Amino acid sequence: MDFNQLQAHADSITFRHCTFFSTGSVVIDASKCDHMKFVDNVIYSGSQNCPGVFMQTSASTDSNLYFQATGSSSGAVGNASGACSAVGQGGNWCSSYSNECHSKWGNPTFANASYASFDGGLLSGSAATGTFWKDGYVGAVPFGTVAPDVTPPQATSLVLGLVSDNVASLTWVAPGDDGMSGTASAYDLRYSTQPITDDASFANATQISNEPVPAPAGSPQAYVMTGLTPGTRYYFAIKARDEANNWSALGTPLTLQTASSDQVPPSTIGDLR
Repeated sequence: MDFNQLQAHADSITFRHCTFFSTGSVVIDASKCDHMKFVDNVIYSGSQNCPGVFMQTSASTDSNLYFQATGSSSGAVGNASGACSAVGQGGNWCSSYSNECHSKWGNPTFANASYASFDGGLLSGSAATGTFWKDGYVGAVPFGTVAPDVTPPQATSLVLGLVSDNVASLTWVAPGDDGMSGTASAYDLRYSTQPITDDASFANATQISNEPVPAPAGSPQAYVMTGLTPGTRYYFAIKARDEANNWSALGTPLTLQTASSDQVPPSTIGDLR
C-alpha cells in the first residue's frame, strides 16, 4: 500500500499483514482512528523520523515492524503527546498504553526500496521474517518472492557435565535457526538404555519433558536429568527445530554410566555450637 497518510475514517477497521511504503515523513497517521486495530504490518518511510503516529489510546496497535531509511529506532512511532519514541518493551507507547509492546524497529530489506520501481519482496535476513513474529512474518509478502526456509538448525552434540548415582548434568552449545545463525524454536532431548545411533533409535527413545527453551546460537545451555537408576548405562541425544519445522540432524549421542551407589556425602557442618 503506497499511502502518504492513512488517517480519517478508519475507525473500527483492522489492518493486518499490510506493507505501507512512503517517501513522506509519516506513513501512518492514526490520530483520528479511535478503535482501529493495526497488527502484523510493515511501515517504511523514506524521509524523517516517526513513520507511525498513533495518538488514540483506544486504538490497538502491536506486532508491527517500523523502519525509516535515515531515522533511528528511538523515533519509530508517535506517543500521545505527539513526540516520537521507540516501540517494544520499555518504549513509551508500550509502557503508557500497552500498545506496540511486541513491535520492533528494523530494515525489511525490500527487493527494491525505490519509489519508482518498488518491490516489496523480502530479501534474506529481512527483519520482517523470523521467530520474533507470531506468524513467522509481518507485512504483505508477495507470492513467490520469498523462498521457503529449508535450512535446519545445526546438529548439536551433548557433553557430560556431572554424573552421580541418579543425576546427570548435560551441556551443549545452542544451535541457530539456520545452521548457527539466529535462534532455534524448540528442542527434542531424548534418552534410552539402548544405544541411540540413528533417527529410528532416536524416535524410540524417551522424550524428556520440560525441555529448555533454545537460546541464541552459540550460547551455552544445560539440563539436569534426575531420577536415573544407579549402576545403569544411559544414552542421550538431542535435535533442534526451527519455526519452519526443519529438524536438525542427529548430533553425536552421549553415553554415560551412573554410579552404583550414592557416593556424594552431605555438606560439611560448620556452625556446630
